[in-house]
Amino acid sequence: MRSSITLKLFLSFLALTVVVLAATLGLARWSFNRGFLDYINALDLVRLEIISEELIEHYTAAGNSWSAVTETGFRRIIRQHVPHRRKTAHAPPQDDDLQRLPPRSDRHDGNGPAQQDDNHPPRAPRDAKRTPYHRDGRKSVAGPATGLYDTDGVQIAGEILDGDSTNTINLPIILDGDTIGELRAVVIRSIGSPTDTAFSRQQYHRSALIGLFALLLAGLASWLLSRALVSPIKQLVQRVADLSKGNYAPWPPLPARHPDELTQLTGNVERLRETLESTRSARQRLLADVSHELRTPLTILTGEIQALQDGLRTFDKNQLQSLAQEVTRLSALVDDLYQLSISDIGGLRYKFTTVNVTDCISSAVQSLSPLAEKSAITIHWQATTTPAISGDRQRLNQLLTNLLSNAITYTDPPGSITIAATVTNRQLEIIIDDTAPCPPARSLEKLFDALYRDDDSRSRDTGGAGLGLALCRNIVTAHQGTIQATESAMGGLKITITLPVPAR
Repeated sequence: MRSSITLKLFLSFLALTVVVLAATLGLARWSFNRGFLDYINALDLVRLEIISEELIEHYTAAGNSWSAVTETGFRRIIRQHVPHRRKTAHAPPQDDDLQRLPPRSDRHDGNGPAQQDDNHPPRAPRDAKRTPYHRDGRKSVAGPATGLYDTDGVQIAGEILDGDSTNTINLPIILDGDTIGELRAVVIRSIGSPTDTAFSRQQYHRSALIGLFALLLAGLASWLLSRALVSPIKQLVQRVADLSKGNYAPWPPLPARHPDELTQLTGNVERLRETLESTRSARQRLLADVSHELRTPLTILTGEIQALQDGLRTFDKNQLQSLAQEVTRLSALVDDLYQLSISDIGGLRYKFTTVNVTDCISSAVQSLSPLAEKSAITIHWQATTTPAISGDRQRLNQLLTNLLSNAITYTDPPGSITIAATVTNRQLEIIIDDTAPCPPARSLEKLFDALYRDDDSRSRDTGGAGLGLALCRNIVTAHQGTIQATESAMGGLKITITLPVPAR
């Protein structure tokens, strides 16, 4: 993995940024062009309003008639208000120029050449370098193609344009509330003048620079973000690699992060490390404990047999009983180990039937009463009516027998054991209390671990190998119940078993 994930994340973020940035700049450019053309057309509408005001003055000066407005005079007015017109040293035409134009009857009638006024020849355009606006909206000396029409839609001067509002800008000329004519100009659909083109190109260059800067900034942010995201993943990879090598030592804590999936994964890996470390420690301890438990009777047997072989002891009934006792202890240990091992792997067979737990408790008490009397222990058990549960009678008898036997073994004489069975919230609760002594609080949670004893010296005076309670836990778990060890109010140990009661 090394740096490949960082590079892939960086390239992914960068590619996404490029796509989004290109789309954003493209839409921005399209929006600018549309907006700029709308702005130019809005300026042209203002131009038409100014022109209409001048035409109204000449209309009223001619006695409310368009007769004085000729083609030449109309174009002269148009040239005075060309959008983005550059200032020149030429003086603008005077308002009375139109008064000196030939009458309307002298204009071109379409049947012959237009007649010219000898005293006022047509003026040349002031800015001959400009290209005209054509009917498609391109610029001319006189601005966008513009025409003047009377109230009947008949052309008076200028370009011949239709009245379609999608192609032309139509501005009514109003005098004292009455419409006296109409100005029409071609809608500009493309940028054609040098000034407009230069402005558009300038905006394009600025957008490109902004896009480049944004791309560089996004690249830097993507790289930093990729490293920030991959850093904890690399640490997790290293930790998993340590686990695969069997290194379960505690790790230094990672920096605090907001709760997210990566934080949950880190916590799960940490719990996995703790579980593996605990499992390895338990396995090592189990091997040590099993070796210890097996070595003790074998050592005794070996010593006594060696003494018999060397003639140090005579073989008699007492020696035979001692050897049989050690063999019995060794056989019991091996049987417990076998029962626990097949229980852990799920090989302990269960035959579930309807079981009356009261009968199981009474049977266990009856079988262990002689041992309790011999140990000066009194068992208090009042048989009560309890609902039947689904369970394996043999395993439940084994469970209760192990628990009562453990209580008798570890209770100081004279002592007492109390057994109670109650039902609460569809849970059958069996409580076994005994008198002193009580294991240390630190040992209560470990009593159900295999081969665990609360006495560090591992004295064998009480017998047993510490496997009975571990087997009890497995039996309770197989019955979908729980078992818990706490300090008893009687001064000893309290074992609480809960088993589910089926619905009727």
